[in-house]
Amino acid sequence: MNIKKVAVIGAGVMGASIAAHISNAGIPVYLLDIVPEDAKDRNMIAKTAIQKLLKAEPSAFMHKKNAHLITPGNIDDDLPKLADAD
Repeated sequence: MNIKKVAVIGAGVMGASIAAHISNAGIPVYLLDIVPEDAKDRNMIAKTAIQKLLKAEPSAFMHKKNAHLITPGNIDDDLPKLADAD
């Protein structure tokens, strides 16, 4: 099986770390979470998780550039993207 894209629902510590490890394999990842109430940025939770991963020691990324393979999103707007995931 050839995995071309993955989706992770839940951008907590575990979900974000899973997304990081998948990106380390060179596979693009959608990282989705809920939309915070009254949020100006509907993808804030996933974006914040990626920023925390970039600052973590030891790093979850083999190379910091792997973070670009993670696309932050939310389950209200981006759930249809799961159809593109393997």
